[in-house]
Amino acid sequence: MSWRKNPKYIYIDEPTTGLDVETAEALFTYLKKQSEQGALVLVSSHDLTLLENYATKLIFLDAGKQKYFGTLADYLNDERSLRERYLQERGKK
Repeated sequence: MSWRKNPKYIYIDEPTTGLDVETAEALFTYLKKQSEQGALVLVSSHDLTLLENYATKLIFLDAGKQKYFGTLADYLNDERSLRERYLQERGKK
């Protein structure tokens, strides 16, 4: 994997696959920093815990259809975690 010094955008698919916890945190910290510096950061991930800690906007796709797009705060408008809300909507909890 390589990075440009000051990217305008970053798209990364399932970036935490095979990473230990510390490396995954370091990667998301880097991505957050890039976002704060003006880069557009798009992350495709099933790691809901990291998304909950770092994402500002979410898009959920199911069978190729958009189920939600908006802020994390609006999606989590109650006390449930991102994982709990997702599982409830999928009928798994």
